[in-house]
Amino acid sequence: MEAHIRGLVTYTAVHCPLITDNAPSTSSCYCSVELFGLEGQTFVTPVILRYVIDDMFDYYLPCSFLSLTLSVDNQIIHPCRCYGLWKRYGGKWAAEDDIPFFYKDFDDVSAECMMLLDADYSSVRDAVRKAFPDREFKYMLDYLTLERVTHNSKHANIKDSFKNSEQLALIKTPTMKLDDGTYALDTEGRFFTDDIPYGVLIARWVGQEFGVETPFIDEIIEWAGSMRGEHFLKDGKIDLDYCLREIGKTGIPPAYGITDVKEILD
Repeated sequence: MEAHIRGLVTYTAVHCPLITDNAPSTSSCYCSVELFGLEGQTFVTPVILRYVIDDMFDYYLPCSFLSLTLSVDNQIIHPCRCYGLWKRYGGKWAAEDDIPFFYKDFDDVSAECMMLLDADYSSVRDAVRKAFPDREFKYMLDYLTLERVTHNSKHANIKDSFKNSEQLALIKTPTMKLDDGTYALDTEGRFFTDDIPYGVLIARWVGQEFGVETPFIDEIIEWAGSMRGEHFLKDGKIDLDYCLREIGKTGIPPAYGITDVKEILD
């Protein structure tokens, strides 16, 4: 069963974000799965709904691909925290014990990064709602609003929502040990290889199609790219020649032959 779900999730993650309850049967399926519940409900895609969990959970089927893509997700949280750690510490530590916990030690620098990125996302969300007024986009929300809905919390700010989370307290910052014995942010991990080209960059493309300025999205993309020698943007726009140079390099819609936002509504 686990192997079967793993295969389906891998397929689904390419086409549409999947969000499931943090249940034992699904929590270790695949690294691209996003984990949170909604008042006992489960966000699912039609493929998973039809073949795997139709009789396993109560679920809510979001109105569109965009509703999930532009909701607050790991694609927002992970890059902001990594950028905050880089801005505060240079992304390097002398010893393993010096490395902050990823969430429990969430600080003001990372919180500000996330606030700025979420604000850019909100600008894109507003443009989407304006372009498609007949769509509800009920759960296409900013971080704190969605966090309060999904966890029934009352956190006053972004930093407290992470620092006070019992679920996330023991998660360590992904790092790699360097030849000199020091530690640095793991730029080969999914926070860089997935969350940027298959997350933030998609929001950037949607914003670009609607003429939305996204200065902090650009800052995050350019910083992450500089850490890996990647150049997703050129002259203030997505560099399509670069992004489409190799199959699987990015997840932006043009990589699948899609050139209009309305084509990724469903």
